[in-house]
Amino acid sequence: CPQSRRLIGYVPQKGVFLESLTAREHLMFACLLRQPKSMSKEAKMEFVDQVIDLLSLRQIEHNQIKCLSGGEQRRCSIGSELLVSPRLLLLDEPISGLDSAVAAQLLWSLRRLADGKGININEVSGEGGAKSETTTSLPQMGILM
Repeated sequence: CPQSRRLIGYVPQKGVFLESLTAREHLMFACLLRQPKSMSKEAKMEFVDQVIDLLSLRQIEHNQIKCLSGGEQRRCSIGSELLVSPRLLLLDEPISGLDSAVAAQLLWSLRRLADGKGININEVSGEGGAKSETTTSLPQMGILM
């Protein structure tokens, strides 16, 4: 179990990456920066492995960020925030710009995350209160407008 826990995590619509890193390197770098020094490197590596499995990133973990699809990059962004075990995860229009198959896969990952880790997941929308695709797809996640 992680030694550090923040109340709120935020995933921007466009991820912030060093594109030359692989998905695994990105998550490990984020974990090294965000977890306390008292947490062993082995524990951090194990935590990164858990996040990779949770978000179904195992098949692309050794691919560079710049070579990932939009949905895979979004899952890496979400993984970065999960590394601090937030109680509430805010996502800025998580399926905006994704095709329907990729959006469905991302929504499935989010549902699995909410159910499995007990994290409240909410969408932040700048649409002035208009319903978004995520609101209708994930009504039980407590979408925040």
